[in-house]
Amino acid sequence: MYNLDNFTLSDLHNEYGGLDVVENCPHCSVSISPILISHHKFYDEAMNLLMHTLVLQCNRNKCSRIYLADIWLQAEFPSNDVVVIDHLILPKVNVVFNDPKIAEISPEFISIYNESLKAESMGLLKICGCGYRKAIEFLVKDYIISSNKENEDFDINDIKKSTRVIKLIEKYFEDPILISVAKKLFWLGNDETHYERKWESKDIKDMKNLIEVFLYKIKMDLSIQKYNNEMGI
Repeated sequence: MYNLDNFTLSDLHNEYGGLDVVENCPHCSVSISPILISHHKFYDEAMNLLMHTLVLQCNRNKCSRIYLADIWLQAEFPSNDVVVIDHLILPKVNVVFNDPKIAEISPEFISIYNESLKAESMGLLKICGCGYRKAIEFLVKDYIISSNKENEDFDINDIKKSTRVIKLIEKYFEDPILISVAKKLFWLGNDETHYERKWESKDIKDMKNLIEVFLYKIKMDLSIQKYNNEMGI
């Protein structure tokens, strides 16, 4: 048996099978060969078990995130050194987005976007993209509604009920840059909800980058509009 005070993951793997809970990254959901950063062994009196906590890092360059796994050593079977991989502990990441200007236009965007960030931080990569897609739809519609408050012919319900968001962008957005970014956002967002991806070379990181550009452009336009109203065009 290997020395538990000076072991490696290869030792653990060679001695015992079924290490999926250790060797599948909870962040990127890919089977990996994790890097052992550190480990700590202690005795849990309440459980009457020897516990070993592993600090692991995903070895993929696109991820490289750290997670933890608990290994419980059955104290009642010391002769066999039975290892039980009990559960995985995801790091608690408090990621919060808040912007007063955007919140004035679309508080629902802030709420949905933060839920999506939380899902991503927990490694729920299969669903957070759908959340980002929903957040952007709320922001686009709320921005259109906010920009047309003074238009007597404008029907808010038509905007809220519309399922053709691209058409709304083409109709109500005037800035070609904003139109271009918004369309690309929805293309990538649709990839997160459809069975097959159209943009294979793009992922959630690209979507979030475009969201940042979109938010920056909206805030810039709002600032320009504010000073135009206050100081004249």
